[in-house]
Amino acid sequence: MSIIELLCSVALILPAISMSMAILAPVAAVCIAAEMLIYCVLHISSGDKNYGPMIYWLVVAAICAFIVYGRFVLKPF
Repeated sequence: MSIIELLCSVALILPAISMSMAILAPVAAVCIAAEMLIYCVLHISSGDKNYGPMIYWLVVAAICAFIVYGRFVLKPF
C-alpha cells in the first residue's frame, strides 16, 4: 500500500510540471481517497475503539474528493 501512496503522491505533483499529465491528479486523488476509506473500514473491523486515526483518514479522503470534484466538474480538461 505504501508503494501505491508514493506513486499517487508523485502523480499529484506531476501536473504542476507538465500540463500534458493533468489527468494524473484526479486519478491519483481517487486512488488515495479509496485507500483512506479502506483504512477506515479495516480500522472499524479490527475492533479498535480509538477513532483518532479515522478522523485523519476521513479528512484526507474529503480533500481528495474536493480535488476530484474540482478537476472533473468545475474545470474539466
